[in-house]
Amino acid sequence: MGRVNRPPGPERLVDSLVDLQRRIAHLETNGTPLPLPLLTLWTPLPAASFANGWTPGTPAPQWCIDASGWVAVYGRCVPGTITNATVVFTLPAAAVPGQAQRYPAATNGGGGAEVYVDGQGNVKCYSVPTGATLLDLSVLYRQDM
Repeated sequence: MGRVNRPPGPERLVDSLVDLQRRIAHLETNGTPLPLPLLTLWTPLPAASFANGWTPGTPAPQWCIDASGWVAVYGRCVPGTITNATVVFTLPAAAVPGQAQRYPAATNGGGGAEVYVDGQGNVKCYSVPTGATLLDLSVLYRQDM
């Protein structure tokens, strides 16, 4: 399984600056660049991708895909319509799985829920408790599965 990092915090930014300085020094000394590491860049979901009264929470949902084809979706949503099979948001085409995926999700409404990522990139909610004000997402899947 590919390694998925959470969105960068201040400590990761410092590490990135130190690495950049090391790479510049190597290039100036040797005239050749160091090979780049495999990077995982997190992309926030645009507010326009949300539907049915759902909105981004804090932290807002983000997605990434690594070079091995692993897709991660991480973040919180504020519920709108909680009827089963309601579309919460739609993922960009690059993050759509090859087949539908179902995952547990945490809520603050006294119980868990499920999220379903269909083959068109629609993320749907199931069993969201009445009164829940947050839905936590932490989803990981292979793009080709």
